[in-house]
Amino acid sequence: MFFEKRESTKLFKAIRMIVMISFGIIFVISIINGLDFGFLRLAFIFGGFTSLIDGLESYLKKDDKWKYIVDFDLAIIWFITIFIFW
Repeated sequence: MFFEKRESTKLFKAIRMIVMISFGIIFVISIINGLDFGFLRLAFIFGGFTSLIDGLESYLKKDDKWKYIVDFDLAIIWFITIFIFW
């Protein structure tokens, strides 16, 4: 799942790239600030959005049902971790 080759539209590629770059920047800022939980929560939010985008794309492309269910479940896990660090 993590290393699979994807056939995405330009819109989903652009959105995913923006979210992943933002995730990386926020995560690095969090590490520089001594794992500041405010920035770490933002990083988890961006991780959740990435999984939601992947699930939405899989659903719209009519991929296998389990593929987008796993993506949506990963998004739920990302968002639950936000409340753990609250």
